[in-house]
Amino acid sequence: MTRRSRRAFLAGSASGLAALAGCSSLPFGGGGRRDVTYDGERLREVADPAAVAVPASYPGPVPDALADAHVERARALLDGVPRDVSFPNEAVERRLADERERVADGLSEAPADGATLYDLDSLRYDRGEAAELRAAYDAASGDADAARLRRRRDAVRDDLGALQEAWTYRGRTAAEAFAVHRRLESLAATGGRYLVPDRRFPADPQSAVFAAGEVAADVERARAAVADATGLRDAYVDDGMDAYWSDLGTAASRLERAIYPTRRPVEQYVAVDARPSDFERDLDGTPAHRLFVEARRVVLGAENRAEDAVERGHHASAVAACARTLLGLVAMSPVAAAIRDGEYGVPESTDAVVDARERAVDAVERAASVEPRPVADVLARRARWQLRDGDESLSVQRDYESDAPTRRDVVDAVGQYALAVHLADAVPAVAERVTAELRGRAQ
Repeated sequence: MTRRSRRAFLAGSASGLAALAGCSSLPFGGGGRRDVTYDGERLREVADPAAVAVPASYPGPVPDALADAHVERARALLDGVPRDVSFPNEAVERRLADERERVADGLSEAPADGATLYDLDSLRYDRGEAAELRAAYDAASGDADAARLRRRRDAVRDDLGALQEAWTYRGRTAAEAFAVHRRLESLAATGGRYLVPDRRFPADPQSAVFAAGEVAADVERARAAVADATGLRDAYVDDGMDAYWSDLGTAASRLERAIYPTRRPVEQYVAVDARPSDFERDLDGTPAHRLFVEARRVVLGAENRAEDAVERGHHASAVAACARTLLGLVAMSPVAAAIRDGEYGVPESTDAVVDARERAVDAVERAASVEPRPVADVLARRARWQLRDGDESLSVQRDYESDAPTRRDVVDAVGQYALAVHLADAVPAVAERVTAELRGRAQ
């Protein structure tokens, strides 16, 4: 990697980004036979999706009290529904009894010490399920109160407004503030979506008890999401921290402007009408097909999220989505080049599949050493997901013939592994660019 290319990269040059990505070696490729058989048992033993750790990319504390509050609220809602319900409508009675048992099972074990963001996500869902059950029971009992539900929704909306008004993006560093507030913005946005009702509370709740429950569940999940965002912010932010509002806003704007010049060299591959058939080779039934489709999906999905975050003024989320868009675009250049050059044909042996996986594991581990961690973790998550998806393709349990992965499973896995390598290889370049923007040092 030359100083010239590094300077070009820091200046926001699309050619600099592409050059940096091209410095990485290409992963598994070649092979064109389509009558290969594979050692399914060996592949099943090698693949281990549960072992592919995906960093939380959240450097702030997660108070146990937040998890405890969800469990306490969910159980209080559940306690309002008798174990033995009795209604004239036997179908409603049976469903309420079944739902109560299911929700109770989900709440039987509170998280151990050291709550995680994943625990909070799961508990917010359980809390919504408990609220849905309670509201359905109240509706069936003739105790539904639409006005009370509206007041609860209004109160949550006020809480969300207060949270947003106080947002200054405080943190120990710009990179850490980015990682923390990206999560808080995501939670706030989730709460906001639940507050926009996509269904009305039924005029006659007793004749539509489960519809009433669904409306109540949305309000409860909004309340839980806003409470988590507020609690996580309060646990992390203190008055001595610097505010990075302008830093994140400027970084988001500059990274958004960098997308177009980075996109231009690969436009034909990410255009709306781009297809695997655009390559001058038959990609059907090869890892190259899965690789191209997934690489394109990564870019387009991140672009959509970036556009939405920028429009909403969610600066940390916009930085993340723009960065992931750049990551996908940088990776797309070597992906397209390799496919054009005939790479990623059908793997010729079981060893070739194992080698493809090992290259993906090595690439993901290299990405894990990139600094600063808060930025690199956000970017590397997609590579880890692709690695895990590849392992899941080889680990899928089937109910017919045998549990061994099929030929299609193998091809899909190798395509996923290939994309994991390309995305991981692009992490250092994009992380450096994002970090420079956050520090206000990019020109």
